[in-house]
Amino acid sequence: MQKRNAYIDSFQNGDTPYMVLSLKTAGVGLNLTAAQNVIHFDRWWNPAVENQATDRVYRIGQTKNVTVYRFTSANTVEENINKKMSIKQHLADEIINDIDSNMESFHNASRRLAIHAQYAQFIERKRKFMQQ
Repeated sequence: MQKRNAYIDSFQNGDTPYMVLSLKTAGVGLNLTAAQNVIHFDRWWNPAVENQATDRVYRIGQTKNVTVYRFTSANTVEENINKKMSIKQHLADEIINDIDSNMESFHNASRRLAIHAQYAQFIERKRKFMQQ
């Protein structure tokens, strides 16, 4: 663990120009705000794992523009993984956007119902007042 921390400190201080990490290593407990480039060599079936590794450079303290590269060899298993990841990511984005849209619709409907209930109470009070 001390060796790992020494490598990270060396990179963050600019003494080491690059770091090579596996997705599993890069996805856990790192803040690499000195990075300007992220290069994914080993694609993963789950896009969330790759995104989490990429997010290590998008932390508080990041002041640089970051470019992300994903290397995929043509006509390989990696190309197949890349296609499946794209489909999974698109599906996840649609589901999350659908949930966000539905929540917004739910909140709008709730507001309309609350206004309608207040109006109904007002009409009822007015009716009772007129009967007096």
